[in-house]
Amino acid sequence: VYSNDRWPVPARDLIDFDDYRYELDGRRFASIVTQAGCVYRCSFCAHSEGYTKLVLRSPEHVRAEIEALRINYPWVGGIMLYDDEVNIRPDLIKLLDVLGEESRRHDLVFRGFFKSGKKYMTRDLFAKFYDAGFRYLCTGAESAHPDVLRLVGKGATLEDNTDFVRLCSEVGIKAKVFTQIGLPGETAETAEANRQWIMRMVRDHGLSDFDVTITTPTSGTPLYETP
Repeated sequence: VYSNDRWPVPARDLIDFDDYRYELDGRRFASIVTQAGCVYRCSFCAHSEGYTKLVLRSPEHVRAEIEALRINYPWVGGIMLYDDEVNIRPDLIKLLDVLGEESRRHDLVFRGFFKSGKKYMTRDLFAKFYDAGFRYLCTGAESAHPDVLRLVGKGATLEDNTDFVRLCSEVGIKAKVFTQIGLPGETAETAEANRQWIMRMVRDHGLSDFDVTITTPTSGTPLYETP
């Protein structure tokens, strides 16, 4: 199951890691990767061979990297999990338990990417993320129009993305959403819907941060291959 445990802990000593600057709320962050792959098939995302298979590092392997980070770089006060969606792994609760222990032991906070969707949108799960030390979560909302979300195969609805922001706020996690302008089906009206939704999330649910980027089809994505 944990075939990515063969990965060694990154040799950060081979770079000038002390000069790595990624900060949130006054804490300096380091980055780790705990899994590879994604089971979803959004049309704007790379579908390289084998990438749709989820490959995991074990929670204990992740713990070893966190411990090494704290020993070698005591300035680390937060960790960004650069996984596509940390919450889609089947052993999520085990990972959160380990992260919670590390958070309390080393006064660490975490940031990660979260997959919106009805089966993930429970308040108890968001509370579990908070207890594990997550103070920041991001999701790829992409669009606030149902037609655009359907056309790109997002696997999440506008209601799901709204619930993500709301539930983060309710448990004390700062939410960020990533959106795009120019996806299939985009019109002036759908772009305006995107703007209005973001404003509503800021006003009603305290959305902490957001990106609005221009859709850029890249090689290897269905959007590029069959525009």
